[in-house]
Amino acid sequence: MLRLVALLFVGYCTYRIGREFIDSVPDDFDLVEPLPLLPSPERQRHDAHLARRDRRVRKRSAA
Repeated sequence: MLRLVALLFVGYCTYRIGREFIDSVPDDFDLVEPLPLLPSPERQRHDAHLARRDRRVRKRSAA
């Protein structure tokens, strides 16, 4: 019983510490830069390569 009470107490304290940390972070703080609207040329080449590979795989599996 004492273990359960101790576990609940530690869990609640952890929850409160986490909530206070989240509240302390400013709203405009963002680690991730917004994604560009258009994919980069490198990404377009990569996507085209995957599309060609998928077509080849489908042809082989259909045969």
